[in-house]
Amino acid sequence: MQTSAPEQSGGVRAVELPDSKAELPTGDVTFRWLDGGGNRQLFLDPLFAAYQAKHGNITVQYDATNMDTVNETIPLGVRNGTAPDVFAIGNKIEHRTAIEDGWCQPIEDLVPDFEAWRAAFPADAFVPNVHVFDGKTYSFPLNGSGEITEMLIFSTELTERAGIDPTRDLGTWDQFRAAAKKITEAGDGAFYGLMNSRTPVKIVEGLLATAGWYGELDFKTGRYHYDAAEVNDVVDLVLAMHQDGSLWPDFAGISAADARGRMPNNVAGLQVDGPFSIAEWEQAEWSFGFTTMPTPEAGATYTNSYSYGGGGNVFVFAKAANPAVAGDLFSYLGSLAGQTEMVIQSRGALLPSLPEAQQQAEQAGSELNPHFAKVRELSADVMRVEPVPVVRNGDVAKVAPKPVTPNFADLLGGMLTGQVSDIKKELRKLNDGLNRALDDAIAEARGKGAEVSRDDYVFGNWDPAKDYGQADYDAL
Repeated sequence: MQTSAPEQSGGVRAVELPDSKAELPTGDVTFRWLDGGGNRQLFLDPLFAAYQAKHGNITVQYDATNMDTVNETIPLGVRNGTAPDVFAIGNKIEHRTAIEDGWCQPIEDLVPDFEAWRAAFPADAFVPNVHVFDGKTYSFPLNGSGEITEMLIFSTELTERAGIDPTRDLGTWDQFRAAAKKITEAGDGAFYGLMNSRTPVKIVEGLLATAGWYGELDFKTGRYHYDAAEVNDVVDLVLAMHQDGSLWPDFAGISAADARGRMPNNVAGLQVDGPFSIAEWEQAEWSFGFTTMPTPEAGATYTNSYSYGGGGNVFVFAKAANPAVAGDLFSYLGSLAGQTEMVIQSRGALLPSLPEAQQQAEQAGSELNPHFAKVRELSADVMRVEPVPVVRNGDVAKVAPKPVTPNFADLLGGMLTGQVSDIKKELRKLNDGLNRALDDAIAEARGKGAEVSRDDYVFGNWDPAKDYGQADYDAL
């Protein structure tokens, strides 16, 4: 049984683990885990340290990286037989494809008392073709989904210096543009209105959600829609802000992570991004705030869409050297005690899959971060579950459209550097190319026996203001 944990130096609570129910190795072993890092590291770092302390013969090698690295290294490691014991598949390959190609093994025989463990999760927690494939469970929801991915982040100091009240002056698209220009003028070359990376895709996608555009594929029609009026309107707004001189001028050579890292230097007053760097910004003692995205008109509300799982789910390598250790860790990570500890260790940065864990963490008197409490609030207001074609029909995973280049992000970056002179024309070409590529890929998959059609991408009963659940799939 887990008891109340002692305090580490500095007031950080130590993780105390229950006795294992797994048959763990007795010799010295190194257990390897690789994922996309981020806020999960706030919990996994102290967890793995505690696990090593409890099991002196087990060394945990945790590589918290990014999705670009995951996408590059995991396919190679699987082919070579050198992949970590546990890994994130990434977001460039359909997970069903990875499962069918033998990358991973089910966890049903690895997690002790598996049926009771799984039954403790909410009824809809394990999603077909996300966690469960052909009736076998390969992954589990380590933390909850639905965190807001685009917020308007602002420097307290720079907005004050420009005379901007974030509660009053950032509510609409016009105010957003005016505020960025005003901050730039106040900076006089020392700082600018809006931080950007090599492509403004985060800015554009955040604004598009407020206009009712929910991603590249329109689930009402099953077709790509980069030629939509909403896209043109947002492109016009971003181009106008660029022409105002409001964008940080050295954006072309930096990544999104670099852009986040520069914000504590007060080089820009505003940024559009998710809550990924809150812990780092606090360590840098940067004074900042954030809110939902500005809307086209004053007083409007909006929702954004997300799907369960994705590149962040972790799986056990089919040839894992230490699968019992993976099962033991999964057992704790999916328990009420583990989920509660996750909330406490991350100070509320991670949303648990077990709702009771959030309540227990709060009742324990833990010092949860008010910034993450606000993230939870904004996420609840904005984020809704979207339909997922592969959840509807697993054979969708066999549809592999050829990439169309330049892609959306490439075109947006080129729009700002001057390499793309007619962005709307190029977006129409992209749209036509993506629709052709999907049609061709469906035809190819059908030729190989897949039962799939364009109809699998059409969800006529989707209401973007509501979560799309199993009852909605059943009603199709």
